[in-house]
Order: sequence, then C-alpha cells, then structure tokens
Amino acid sequence: MFSECSDNTYGSKCFNTCACVKEHTLSHTQSCDTINGTCKCTGNWTGNTCQIDVDECQEDVCKDQNAVCVNTDGSFACYCKKGCKRRC
Repeated sequence: MFSECSDNTYGSKCFNTCACVKEHTLSHTQSCDTINGTCKCTGNWTGNTCQIDVDECQEDVCKDQNAVCVNTDGSFACYCKKGCKRRC
C-alpha cells in the first residue's frame, strides 16, 4: 500500500527521493509521481529528470515571418530580423 508522499519522495512508505531537477518540474515540493518516481516536467523541459531543454523554436512560436526565434533555457524569445522596420 502506498501513502500520499510529499517533500519530493515516492514509493512504499515514501522512502525514495525524487531525482528530478526541481526547478524544471510542475511542483518544487513534489516533483515526481508519488508511486513510481516519474518526474513531472513543465512543458519547457523533458528527459528522465527534466534536465533537457525543449527547443520551442522547432515549432512556429513567433508567428511572424519577420521574426526569428532564439531558444533559451526553459523558454524562447522572438526578435525582429535585421532590417525589419515594423513591429514583429
């Protein structure tokens, strides 16, 4: 029987510690599944421990042909292409 774990623990009697990168998970206080320890990553991170940055620029996130996407850790930014005079 499993109890409801907290403080980034999981498993029977909550003896196991979550191995997730807490800053990249949905909750800093319970970053993994309380039964099997699977990390609960935000949409910006992936990997077994939420250690891999998702490159949002692979999708059409800027929505403007005069903008260029720059991937950043855990996010992205859209910038106007050089020479563009209007708002992107």
